[in-house]
Formats: sequence, structure tokens, C-alpha cells
Amino acid sequence: MLLVARGSVQDVVTTNEGCQPITTTQGCSTDVFVRGFGVHRIGDSNTPHTFGPPACPTHQTYLSTGSATVFANSKGVGRYLDMYVAEIITTVTQASVFAGDF
Repeated sequence: MLLVARGSVQDVVTTNEGCQPITTTQGCSTDVFVRGFGVHRIGDSNTPHTFGPPACPTHQTYLSTGSATVFANSKGVGRYLDMYVAEIITTVTQASVFAGDF
């Protein structure tokens, strides 16, 4: 089982992009919480960040993988190692709530 990710800039996302190699989770549920912060779910965004080079424009991506068995607001919850497009949740800052399957 994998640790459940939280939004509101709680967890680290590795972007694999030259201009800004890390960002954070942003979007989350407004009524399902883990240790005081909204659960990050499929379709929730990460924090706007730059990509490139050379120009380093700003963009934002949306979580595309998550649990197939644990849901918040009918969306699979995001977990450690779940993906956006080429970006991945690499650090989850809570250590007690897990969601099955991977």
C-alpha cells in the first residue's frame, strides 16, 4: 500500500524538467481530509512551475494516475509515486494514511 498524497502545497512533485526540477501538489478535495489537508486526487493540479529550457514558460499539470479502489469525491486518491504526465509524486509528508493497489 502507498501513502496518500495531500494537496495545498503539502507534497513534493518531481517534474523532470530542466528549469524547475521540483514543484508541489496543489489541488485537493474540499471535504475529504488526511491529517488536516485535502486529499489530492486524479484530476487535481500541481503548483504552476516553469519547464524547458530554453524559454522556461510556466505550466501546470494534472494528476493522471491514482488509486483504483480508494476514492474521494468519486476520484481515485493520489499517492506516493502516482503520475501527472511525465511528473511524479516523490515525497508524501504524512506517514499514517495508506491506499491500496498499485
